[in-house]
Amino acid sequence: MTATGAGGMGRPAGRPPRQAVIMTGLLIALALSGLIYQAGVALERTLFNAAFYRALSAELELPARGQAYLLESLFREENGLVLPESLLKRAVTAAVSREWLQEQSDAMIGEFVAFIRGERERLLLAVDLRQPEAVLKRELIRSLSRQHLEQLALTEAFVEDFMEELDLPDHLIVVDAASPESLGAEAAQALRLIRRAR
Repeated sequence: MTATGAGGMGRPAGRPPRQAVIMTGLLIALALSGLIYQAGVALERTLFNAAFYRALSAELELPARGQAYLLESLFREENGLVLPESLLKRAVTAAVSREWLQEQSDAMIGEFVAFIRGERERLLLAVDLRQPEAVLKRELIRSLSRQHLEQLALTEAFVEDFMEELDLPDHLIVVDAASPESLGAEAAQALRLIRRAR
């Protein structure tokens, strides 16, 4: 049975007009495009955005927590320290300051975001230890002078020897992945999906 239109042309009963089908399809496509665009914008503002990670780091107070953890680990026991613990703790606190930790964190976040965006195939996260080493040395010398500990033979020359014995590297490698595959099959697959989603 057919319904008769104005021009006498018939169409099956119960079937919507062609324009309605096209319009419905366009609306669905538009809605899907909007959702995909919103998801893309959300990814660019979060997962692929260094500012997102930096804000998260600040909100979680990661530099302060990192500094506290480091000091607690270093000074959990006396370990036969040559220098007084209070003196060493002040020097280490100055050397590994929250500001310095924040700088290192920001640099690593930048490298990480470039990696997940696909701008780099190697993920190298390293901490530059040259500045804290210089600060540690300066603070130890200053503290020794101020506290007049020369009678214990803890002079500037002693500090020089102490720093040489520490033999700190210029950089501490946190992560060194030559390629996404070197992170492991599951991590590499997740990274490919993230990059494809972008």
